[in-house]
Amino acid sequence: MAKYRKIGVIITLIILFLVVSLFLVYQSFLRPVSHDKTLKEIVIPAKTTSKGIGEILITNKVIKNDKFFVMYLKINHINDLKAGTYQISESMSLKEIVKLLQKGNSYNDQTIKITFKEGINFRELARVIENNTNNTYDEVLNFGSLENKDYLNSLIELINSSEYNIPIEYKISVTKENLKQSEKLIDAEGVIFESKE
Repeated sequence: MAKYRKIGVIITLIILFLVVSLFLVYQSFLRPVSHDKTLKEIVIPAKTTSKGIGEILITNKVIKNDKFFVMYLKINHINDLKAGTYQISESMSLKEIVKLLQKGNSYNDQTIKITFKEGINFRELARVIENNTNNTYDEVLNFGSLENKDYLNSLIELINSSEYNIPIEYKISVTKENLKQSEKLIDAEGVIFESKE
């Protein structure tokens, strides 16, 4: 009996040692990489996987281990990290970084905010952009011209996407050819810039 008791105590101590060790390692990976508060601009591209985000963060030396980062996300059922440009320092903990990535884009010095009234036409939209940016009215109109192939393709993609509440008759009928007809453009103008709800 004494022999079994010794074996039981040894097994219990080993398990306890492993649990404490795993806990300490877990806590260590949650802590900041260093005390350096210098902010680093880190870009997380759209559609980047958790593994890809971990690789970006480890490359920028703001987390200790990219595999632990992925494991932490899985353990905590976190799957809503957002793409964007972030300001992250080595002094931030893993929890702080994850919260920042969940919150969304926290920094972009090129971003401006413009509110468009529902139902305005493209010419009115060009005036609002001119008044709030360095772009001229003519530049905005030329960008939005149906001769601009990139704009035309993005417009067709937008109309045919399910992301916006655009009436089905526009989704079916809008092509490069018939969008160039001024009647279709004028009819669709207020619909295209309708806000998401």
